[in-house]
Amino acid sequence: MELDWSTVALEIVNFLVLIWILQHFLYRPVLDTIKRRQQGIEETLGAAEQTRLQAEEQKSQYSNRLSDWERERTEARRSLQSELEQIRAKAQATLQAELDTARKKAAAGESRRQSNAQHAAEMQALRQSARWASKLLAQLSGPELHARLLDLSLAQLDKLPQEIRDELQQSISAADDAADVQVQSALELSTAQHAELQAALRRLLGRDMSLSIDADASLLAGLRLQIGPWTLRANLKDELQAFAEFGHESDVA
Repeated sequence: MELDWSTVALEIVNFLVLIWILQHFLYRPVLDTIKRRQQGIEETLGAAEQTRLQAEEQKSQYSNRLSDWERERTEARRSLQSELEQIRAKAQATLQAELDTARKKAAAGESRRQSNAQHAAEMQALRQSARWASKLLAQLSGPELHARLLDLSLAQLDKLPQEIRDELQQSISAADDAADVQVQSALELSTAQHAELQAALRRLLGRDMSLSIDADASLLAGLRLQIGPWTLRANLKDELQAFAEFGHESDVA
């Protein structure tokens, strides 16, 4: 088989034309397309990287913000807990103070009640004692007790302080010459008792005084002297009455 060089040359020319056509109409556009696509991919990747970096930055910011929020929430919770503890402590202190006050009031009320009950019992006992003493002394009253009380009265006149003596003497001196000493006696005075009383009054007043004597059996025993504005009560009736009045005043107080 003989080689046809013209055919070979035509094939070579065809091949070269094909190469030129492929390079001009296919290869370059494909390369340009590939280049543009690669550039687009790179731009997309760059934008994606930029987006990723922005996302990372935002994530970091959000993470920091979340940390700040968590810290602020923790601080707010701690502050609220502290305020609640203070409020609770204050409420407990107030409640304890109110309980202590109520307890003290209750204790004071109970103490007052017991004191009043004891005082009432004492007053009752005092009144009963006064009634008992009155009955007993009424039974014991007689000439001997009367004489004894008279002796005590005369002794008391001799023991009066000097300032009272001076007041009585001035009162008598300023009074009318007809002024006398009022005497109430449970029993009639004997001549000796009358003389003793007259002598005691002379020592007390520095002068003789007329005696106006009235019998008063309600005195039970003893006597009552009225010298100007001054009164000497040395009898069972006045003593018992003073005892009863003392009990009544104590009861009122």
